[in-house]
Amino acid sequence: MTALIAWLVDDDEFILRALQRMLKRLCPKWEIRLFNDAALMLQALEHQPKPNLVICDRVMPDYSGEEVLTQVRYLAPEAVRALLTADTSADIVIEDLADIHHFLAKPFTESDVALV
Repeated sequence: MTALIAWLVDDDEFILRALQRMLKRLCPKWEIRLFNDAALMLQALEHQPKPNLVICDRVMPDYSGEEVLTQVRYLAPEAVRALLTADTSADIVIEDLADIHHFLAKPFTESDVALV
């Protein structure tokens, strides 16, 4: 059986490591890749095995999380896409339903991550 793959994208190293620790506890057999640069993640998406899950921060220096997850939708359509955000206003939720399966609010708990 092929291991499932999760990609985590955030320019904040602390958030990346916290998500990684939680996912390792929740899904110990998953392969987890960390990206602190959205452009590098998008390049890898074209050349690496496709992820089963992508969790991406909403606010990053070069790309928005919405832009990243839109690209993931086209390049890895089977992947579950989750947006990590401190803003969970109704406007954001309605606007991004096509590209995003889950919204993960900051601060998040292990049970929040388990729901994704």
